[in-house]
This record gives sequence, structure tokens and C-alpha cells, in this order.
Amino acid sequence: ADRRQPTATRTHATRVTARRGPGAASRRSPDGRGRRSHGANVHGMVHVTGGGFYENIPRIFSQEDIAALIDMDSWQRPSVFSWLQQAGNIAEQEMLTTFNCGIGLLLIVAEDDVEATLEALRDQGEAPVQIGAIVAADHQTEAGQILIR
Repeated sequence: ADRRQPTATRTHATRVTARRGPGAASRRSPDGRGRRSHGANVHGMVHVTGGGFYENIPRIFSQEDIAALIDMDSWQRPSVFSWLQQAGNIAEQEMLTTFNCGIGLLLIVAEDDVEATLEALRDQGEAPVQIGAIVAADHQTEAGQILIR
């Protein structure tokens, strides 16, 4: 089974997306199998901008029966987002709908390609983090996880 893993880069995300050019929110090869780079097959890319996680991530799904399982404890949220949430009394879902909370770009890759993808990003000076997996849309979450359809 091909379990695709969202891998995110927290720092220098603007530099990564700028090299990709406009429209980087969702790119696929014409055959639908993804794009090869550094030995990894990239199944999807999500530029987490206005609309945050809940609006941007579902745009890459070509099937209604899959979702992204995100481990909210897998990265350190920059302190400005915690301050903003507390000062504005903003609910967690609203934070994730409005802001990227420190995750600028998601790459969706096969489970077998996670390490090669992380290594390629590190070689480019990025600080990538594996933040979750693509799962069935009816997957049950555990504490600290969210499911985005």
C-alpha cells in the first residue's frame, strides 16, 4: 500500500516556493503519478497561505475518500502564533484556517521516499519535518492530531 506522507519545511519556505513559481499550491505530472526530484516521487505540493491548513490541503486530493492526518505536536509553532492566538482569543481551528502556524509548504511523498525527501531538503538548507500521513477519510484521530478532508 502506498502511504503518502506530508513532509513540511518550516524555515525558508518562501525561498522554496519562490523557486517553484506561481501556482505551486497543487502540481502533478500529466500521468498523475507525481514529479520526481532527488530520487523522490512528489505526489503533491501545498503552499500553506491564506486559508491555512483547512482550505489549502484538500485542494490536492483527487479522491473524496482520503484525508491528511496531521500530528500537531510534530513541529514547534513559532511564538508569534501562540501570542496572536492568546491575545486575540482565537480558537485553534480558526488559527489553522487562517494562518500557516509555521508550516509554509507541504510535500506529499510515498512513505518509502520520506527519508530521501528530508535529506534533499536539508541539503538545500531547509529544516523539514514529517508532520503526518495521507489516510482514509474516516480515519479516527488521537490526541494531538487533526484530520483534514
